[in-house]
Amino acid sequence: MNTSYGITSKYQVTIPKEVRDELHITEDTRVTFERRGDEIILRKAVQPMTIQEVQAMNQRLLKARGVGKVSDIDMKQAREKFDEHGGTWQ
Repeated sequence: MNTSYGITSKYQVTIPKEVRDELHITEDTRVTFERRGDEIILRKAVQPMTIQEVQAMNQRLLKARGVGKVSDIDMKQAREKFDEHGGTWQ
């Protein structure tokens, strides 16, 4: 892909849809920037999410599906089930 894109007044650039689709980048994806000479490499960040990030992501997904707010008790039960299956929380 060799297309140029503009930068907004807030120094933002939109990642093209075909790139987002190919790399499975969503609004919850974290990225890193690596400088290589006069180039910048954008990479998906590989790092564990915090409990708060997982909870916020789940709330957005549930809201998009028309489900109301999940209680702290529901989240505690989900964490316990996750732990039972060998998961780890940061």
